[in-house]
Amino acid sequence: MRRLLGVLTLLFSLTGISIAGTTVWAFNASFGDPHIQAYDLASGTAVADFVAPNKDAHRGRANGRGIAVAGTTIYYSLADTPNVYKTDAVTHADLGIAFTTLLSPGINSLALDGTSLWAAASQPADPSKPADDKIFQYSLTGMLLQTLTLPRPANTNLARDGFDVVPGGFVADRGSVPYDVYDSSGHLQKAFFITASFRTTGIAFDGLNYIVADAINGRLATFDAAGDYVRSVDLPRDLIAFGIVDLAVDRSLAAAPVPQFTASGVTNGASFTAGGIAPGEIISIFGSGLGPVAPAGLRLNAAGLVDTVVAGTQVLFDGLAAPIIFASNGQINLVVPYSVEGKSSVEVVTEYLGAHSAPILIPVVASAPGIFTLGQGQGAILNEDGTANSPRNPAQKGSIIAIFATGEGQTRPAGVDGKIAAAPLPAPMLPVTITLNGVDVTPLYAGSAPTLVGGVLQVNVRVPADAAAGIAPVTLRVGDALSQPGVTVALR
Repeated sequence: MRRLLGVLTLLFSLTGISIAGTTVWAFNASFGDPHIQAYDLASGTAVADFVAPNKDAHRGRANGRGIAVAGTTIYYSLADTPNVYKTDAVTHADLGIAFTTLLSPGINSLALDGTSLWAAASQPADPSKPADDKIFQYSLTGMLLQTLTLPRPANTNLARDGFDVVPGGFVADRGSVPYDVYDSSGHLQKAFFITASFRTTGIAFDGLNYIVADAINGRLATFDAAGDYVRSVDLPRDLIAFGIVDLAVDRSLAAAPVPQFTASGVTNGASFTAGGIAPGEIISIFGSGLGPVAPAGLRLNAAGLVDTVVAGTQVLFDGLAAPIIFASNGQINLVVPYSVEGKSSVEVVTEYLGAHSAPILIPVVASAPGIFTLGQGQGAILNEDGTANSPRNPAQKGSIIAIFATGEGQTRPAGVDGKIAAAPLPAPMLPVTITLNGVDVTPLYAGSAPTLVGGVLQVNVRVPADAAAGIAPVTLRVGDALSQPGVTVALR
């Protein structure tokens, strides 16, 4: 239901090594008065070393943990408090508590994606209890934007003390090496991406390479974009007596970009064609600055509806927020509110972290059908046995197939924004027909797809017994509007 994003393409296409001039910030555990430090990656020379200034860090067993840096602002955390603290990298002044999280007993690791902070919880005080597998995204003002689960092997019970945001997702350890790569939804993409013979704590991705702390040998180790070891640099032993627990490189905060899109970037979510939008239609908006760097998927609110805010992203139709299915910097997938019914046009505004796009006027139509595809024209169609239709798995003549689409317009009973389809299943108010290989076929069922969000249309038809075998074109008509050309179904 969205274009493939190539989650790891950038991550594994990066080549080369850039070390000279790189400054790596580190948080040294130092029970009571933990030290914030900075090192030149080329030489290992310390360029900063000062005590974390907040009074909470000056208790007898206060343990420094997470660190993230944006320009001259340093964010840091302690193992036994849920607070994120701030200090100035130049003056070392205490800038107080940035915000308080929900993490318990504290925050083990921090990462910054440029516009928001990600945090992992500390190890539970009771060692028999499993560590939290979740990471939490917060705005810099403390708004919880999303929660993701990064699954680990069952025999691992350590809190993550190293993770960072990378293009398309995350890199995270299991309490030490190995480091694994996850996509932006938290799915494991590559296990054992970084391995080492030494114990590591903390990782920082500088846009080109990975730097980890060699906790036992007092070094910073560099790995390239493929996860291969490159070199290590020794650190002054007298500065790391208690061990580095987290690393960071400067993720300077540029001004939050203003979301931008045009009318041509508002497309049917199945056909990706622009034009008028219909009530309840799943659409995709393409532009820039639309959402988070790390893409985020839908979530259900307390009422069980698809939420209208995902990772700080909203889309407003004449001021009414729409259910969000997917949000990223360049693309948002959402459901058009049913309240646009009867209007000739609607003003669409996207919002990200409080920044609004210019309003764009989009025409409203009664229906705008589009059939979801699997690429190369193959429709998102299920055979009678529930398997996906394809040239290798064609549908039998006389069997029933299910075609998935969107853009049917208003339904009966009336559509509810963000509702997951359940009985009584809404049906389109406009007539629905299917043309299969040039022959009109009356649907056996045309209505909401059970268990999917309202706006996904399912049309069940019986393949004519005399249908020709092979790849056949299929067209959906809702009212007077037709779906996109080029969609096919495989028959035998």
